[in-house]
Amino acid sequence: MEDFSNVFEGGYNSGYHQINMRIDTEDGKTWSNDGDTFVIEKHFSHHFRRVLKNASSHEFICTMHKKKATAHGRWHVYKGQYNNCYESDELCFMLKRPKINRTQKNVELDVFLPKNEKERVCKVRVRDDICEIISASRFLAKAKMEESVMDVMIEANVDHAFIVSLLVIVDEIKHNKFHKVVKGVAKVTMATAKVAMVVAMAGINCP
Repeated sequence: MEDFSNVFEGGYNSGYHQINMRIDTEDGKTWSNDGDTFVIEKHFSHHFRRVLKNASSHEFICTMHKKKATAHGRWHVYKGQYNNCYESDELCFMLKRPKINRTQKNVELDVFLPKNEKERVCKVRVRDDICEIISASRFLAKAKMEESVMDVMIEANVDHAFIVSLLVIVDEIKHNKFHKVVKGVAKVTMATAKVAMVVAMAGINCP
């Protein structure tokens, strides 16, 4: 069985106690009853990214990186800050859908480690507004999802940052936020082009 107590080597676990955490992906903040708090940042480029930071030290914990044009919706999660340099960046784990399924209501994701991409170490399962993260027969976490807010119960001796990173990716997939952003940018670009065309035509028609 894999050890999920210190995935990012930051000591973000509560030892032998369960913890409760609230995640607000819209505001990019988390709170927990043991004091671990994180900040979630959006970084837009030709690859879509989310970054998880320690709220107190502002240290980069991990970067969640969406792979482009993959049928199974692959995400790579790197320790620290990801800089598009595969030689120096530390890949911690990967996620992908076990099968191609476009519905956003029910989502399943398999989690793999870089050392063995064929063997799933845990899975993420979303049914309606309940998300469960499971490794073999062991529950790692359970979340109640309402829009952009999640109330999470994390089992003892599980890395909180690991669970938060998984849930941030689930939120992106479930609410299709990446595609909404792309469509929004496209609409703004088209509207700007139309205005520019009208202005140009007005200039041509002026005596």
